[in-house]
Amino acid sequence: MNLLRVSAANALKIPYEEANPDITNREGVISANGSMDPFIGTAWDVPLKIGQVTTNTHFWIIKNLTRSAILGAPWCASSRLGLQYNVFGRVTCRILDPTGKRNATFIASDPAPHHPKNMARVDDGEDLEN
Repeated sequence: MNLLRVSAANALKIPYEEANPDITNREGVISANGSMDPFIGTAWDVPLKIGQVTTNTHFWIIKNLTRSAILGAPWCASSRLGLQYNVFGRVTCRILDPTGKRNATFIASDPAPHHPKNMARVDDGEDLEN
């Protein structure tokens, strides 16, 4: 599930459809401390651009989120996310546009950023040819 904090949606002027009050009282996200944060609404077909790759995805809007947004399985699938791990804990992500011809590569996690093995250049969107 993709989540977007309501304050981020408002700041970015992302329109969202408000949830039915019956749903907001029953459905939401259970946080690590066990509290429930109800769904406020849904933002449909929000374009996300990373490098030269733009994908559209939907978000559940919630009030209390520790980050502005959390990208989940729907975005991972639509962007054709590929992950690569190294022994130092670095996670490199590669995504493709809907045509499969453009890609973007970025670092998702790098616990040892100054280790010599982690100093390789990361590409931000070369064109792919068939």
